[in-house]
Amino acid sequence: MFNNKKKPTNLKEEYDQRLLYQIERVKRDWDAARHSQVALVDSRVNGHWVEAQTALKRAKYGYLYREARHRHTRNSMHYYNGQID
Repeated sequence: MFNNKKKPTNLKEEYDQRLLYQIERVKRDWDAARHSQVALVDSRVNGHWVEAQTALKRAKYGYLYREARHRHTRNSMHYYNGQID
């Protein structure tokens, strides 16, 4: 009854998982922005704004990727066609 001790969580593992999740999310956003940029090349939409947004998403992905490398984080989940195994 009184021995309901929670297992101590490893903060590094928890934040590494959060970092990996953010990397995947930002990667999808960057891919979508690149595809939008390619699709909007022919139209007369404000191309500079689209390019700036794509560059921003690329920079976010690069930052998170470098942080994961610095922390020696490895992704143990396997992604196939957007689904987690």
